[in-house]
Amino acid sequence: MVAEENEPFTFLEVINSLNRKEWRDAMQEELNSLNENETWVLVNLPQGRKPIENRWAYKIKKIPDGEIQSYKARLVAKGFYQNPGTDYNETFSPVVRYKQKELFLVLLPAKV
Repeated sequence: MVAEENEPFTFLEVINSLNRKEWRDAMQEELNSLNENETWVLVNLPQGRKPIENRWAYKIKKIPDGEIQSYKARLVAKGFYQNPGTDYNETFSPVVRYKQKELFLVLLPAKV
């Protein structure tokens, strides 16, 4: 029988967790990935401005029988604190259109 483990909601819950090593490793993996993908560029903070806050989101991935497969941690920005025109000018959402997806599925067998 697999003991039920709840996903932590806060960093404090992580450091008090019996599985804090697994969570720490997942967080380090996320930071490494963000750095490798050049997700951000460090710049000096303009005078009178505050940085956007962030938080960690935690997820336990399980296989169908309920056994833990992996621990996932994602660093997410609290973008709802941003003001349009002040903090950003444009936004985009990297979503695939249905027609693009359809074309990909048609071309995929030709590549195999």
